[in-house]
Amino acid sequence: MTDLLNGKTINLNAESKYTFVASPEDVSNRFMLTVIMGETMPISYKTTNADDIHVYAQNKVVYISLPEDVNGDILVFDIMGQLIAESQGVGNSLNSIPVKANPGVYIVKIVNDNTIFSEKVFLK
Repeated sequence: MTDLLNGKTINLNAESKYTFVASPEDVSNRFMLTVIMGETMPISYKTTNADDIHVYAQNKVVYISLPEDVNGDILVFDIMGQLIAESQGVGNSLNSIPVKANPGVYIVKIVNDNTIFSEKVFLK
């Protein structure tokens, strides 16, 4: 990260804290982040065709149909971002997660080493 006001560059991997003084007159784009991709950071994620993953809810149960090559964590969040349910998803099958929550909109997220997929569902 580079503080463009004073020209100081900080390696956030080595230093997790940076203290500075700001005022309302400072420029809004004061900081510049530089990301250097290395062996320990993923370079890209596989894009899974949205048509291959099906997510729906019925009777407070979320159902997720995953393609054969997608196994991973299935996470259900409320609209405030709080995790309310999770399960291990198995590819080439219909996965179900009972959700004990009030009616409303929820976010279902499927995550594995190569894929990140999110979908909204409505629980009645």
